Amino acid sequence: MFRTFTVRPYFVSRDIVLDHRRLPLSIMSSASPSVRVYYFASVRTTIGQSNETFVLPSTPLPLSSLIALISQTHSDKNVDSNLQSCRWSVDNTLIEIEDIPEWSLKGGEEVAAIPPVSGG
Repeated sequence: MFRTFTVRPYFVSRDIVLDHRRLPLSIMSSASPSVRVYYFASVRTTIGQSNETFVLPSTPLPLSSLIALISQTHSDKNVDSNLQSCRWSVDNTLIEIEDIPEWSLKGGEEVAAIPPVSGG
C-alpha cells in the first residue's frame, strides 16, 4: 500500500497541470530509488525516530543488505541485536525469516521493522 501526500500542483506547461495530491511515494521520489523504513516499539525507542528514508545503493537490493545498512547507520546506538530479532514487512507483506536473504527491494517500498511482541 502506498502512502499519499498532498502537494501543490505541478505545471508542465501553460496548458497542462498535473495534480500530485494522490500520487504514490515511489512516483514522487527523486531519481534515486529509495525505501521508507518504519520502526516500532523497542527499535523505535533505540533509534529515536519512527521512520526514515534510505536511498538504495544499488537495485535490486536484498532486504538483508538494507538491514545491514540500517545497523551501520545507527551503529552508535547498538541497534543490531534489536534488528536481528525483528520480523520484517515489505508493503504490508510479512516476510518469513528464511526468505529475508532472497527478498529484493527495487525502490518505493515501505519496510517495517517489527520487534517481538508479548502480552499478558
